[in-house]
Amino acid sequence: MNAAAFFDLDGTLLPAPSLERRLVLSLVQRGELGVAQAGRWLARFLRFAARDWCAATSDNKKYLAGVSVSALEALLAARSPLGINFYPQGLDIVRRHAVLGYRVVFVSGTLTPLGRAVAREVEDRLHLRTPILVCATELECAGEILTGESAGAHLSREEKAGVVRKLVTKHGWDLRECSAYGNTMADDGMLACVGHPFAVNPNPDLTERAQREGWPVLHWDLRAPACRAEFRQDGPPQSRVAPTTFVDLERRSLRVRRQP
Repeated sequence: MNAAAFFDLDGTLLPAPSLERRLVLSLVQRGELGVAQAGRWLARFLRFAARDWCAATSDNKKYLAGVSVSALEALLAARSPLGINFYPQGLDIVRRHAVLGYRVVFVSGTLTPLGRAVAREVEDRLHLRTPILVCATELECAGEILTGESAGAHLSREEKAGVVRKLVTKHGWDLRECSAYGNTMADDGMLACVGHPFAVNPNPDLTERAQREGWPVLHWDLRAPACRAEFRQDGPPQSRVAPTTFVDLERRSLRVRRQP
């Protein structure tokens, strides 16, 4: 299959709280964050809140200023770091994509180390042979110390769409056969540029966009039983699959509702 499956993380594959909120709590518990970091974060928030909400909130990494890279890596090296859990239906969809030969890609506004930790966890749980690609928000470092600044743009909306297009061009994937999964308007650019977009537990704004575009809506929850079938990527991926096969699988196995 000459295509990829792009997944957002927070709110799509993983339920709340977000990965960054889990990280903050863990760093506080380990004594890595204190009053100084909180003060820096608040100062940036107050500086930008009135004119640039994204810069004040999702792009505000000042709470990490002064944290060592090694401390962050040690925290994320553990099995199931930060108490990561997944929607069972989401893991099943990732598994199906991998077995059918799609390249699995995580495209998220979260921090790159967090995205890689989630990728390792998914690879381990699903026994994936092909590594998951991770595209997320990079952090700036001064030697071994985080500065609290992003090294590049926070991935959201058109930035996510740009990442998808660059990867498609680089790997020669067929964009019409690619799938994407997201839950908010931060993902709408990524969803709009692939042939098979899916809105997962969408918020009101994305629900409205899905209705206009005719995108399928998936409803995932933690109470769903894990898939009993054991799909392992031990052999060569299946490459000769009809274009509609995966969409048909989703319609049969999940509660998929097309908006009128």
